[in-house]
Amino acid sequence: MAPPNETGPRIAPQNDLYTVMLIVATALLLFGIVYLAMRSIQLFGTLLPSSGA
Repeated sequence: MAPPNETGPRIAPQNDLYTVMLIVATALLLFGIVYLAMRSIQLFGTLLPSSGA
């Protein structure tokens, strides 16, 4: 198999958009977890309520 022809300088891929989207998704996930933890403490007085059995 012949090696690929490289006729110019290699340009780095533009993946800044995906990096920003990953940061936003992680921040929203963290915000949701903190919100649910706060609501659980407000409603039940503890982070993990008992099973009720």
